[in-house]
Amino acid sequence: MRSDGDEGDILVFLTGQDDIDSASQTIGHLIGLLPPGGTNVQVLQFMASTPPAQQAKVFVPSPRGSRKVILATNVAETSITVPGVTVVVDAGFAKEKGYVSRRGSGIETLLVSRISRSAAQQRTGRAGREVRR
Repeated sequence: MRSDGDEGDILVFLTGQDDIDSASQTIGHLIGLLPPGGTNVQVLQFMASTPPAQQAKVFVPSPRGSRKVILATNVAETSITVPGVTVVVDAGFAKEKGYVSRRGSGIETLLVSRISRSAAQQRTGRAGREVRR
């Protein structure tokens, strides 16, 4: 296996569905600009709201000559191993439940906040857990 980043799948941690949808569109556009005959790139989304059939595609190994770019929320941070991931890109943020107090009436909301150092280390552990042949 080459270690220069030319092989293997890419796992990208983003904060939520809006960021994932935007990144998916941008990457799809950029893939369209690649010359024909190069590496085949497949963009997959992985978050709690992703249907199980779509989530299952994340775990299918990429065929030779192709790569997956997996756009994920922190749902992919713990307890799963995605075969073939060699690169992890981390925005360093996640959405967490929070409470906003306004004049006696509070509202629960999802707030974007920085992740902890241990969470960042956990995310980096998603790469290189399996050797791709």
